[in-house]
Amino acid sequence: MEYTLRLAEPSDKERIEQLFTEMLRSINSTDTTEGYDEKYIDIFFTSPHKRIFVTVINGNVQGYLSVEVHNEHGGFLYLDDFSVAEVYRGKGMGTALIKAAEEYAHENDIRSIVLHVDVNNLKALQFYECLGYCIESEEGSRYRMNKVKR
Repeated sequence: MEYTLRLAEPSDKERIEQLFTEMLRSINSTDTTEGYDEKYIDIFFTSPHKRIFVTVINGNVQGYLSVEVHNEHGGFLYLDDFSVAEVYRGKGMGTALIKAAEEYAHENDIRSIVLHVDVNNLKALQFYECLGYCIESEEGSRYRMNKVKR
C-alpha cells in the first residue's frame, strides 16, 4: 500500500473531522461529538506549537495525528488526537504517523513524548507499548503514557 505523509492543510479539515468522529465511534460506540468545538482544529494551522500530520492515499486523507509542544515539566510533545480510517488500520499508517511525530520532537530537541489512552482500549495500549511507550500514571479512565528519547 502506497501513501504519502505530510503536514495537514486547512483543506484537510473536513476529512480530519470525519476521522475524529470515526475515532470516537470506535472508542465510545457512539456518533456523538458532544463537547467538540468545530474551531478546535483551526488552531493547529496557525499555532507555531501545534501540528497535524496526515497520511494520504490517492489524494484523500486516511489518517491523522495532532501534536502539541508543551514547555512545562521540562518540555514534552503531546500526542493529541489520532485516527486512521478503519479500512487502513494495521497496515503501518499509524506507526508512520507516530514516527513522524517522534522525528518532529527530535528536530525540536524535545526528549519526552506524552499521550493518553483509554484504559479499556487494549488494542491501542498494546500498539503504544510496542512502539516503546510506557504507562506513567492512571488518570481516571485513561493512562498517561510516556516515551523518553535518549
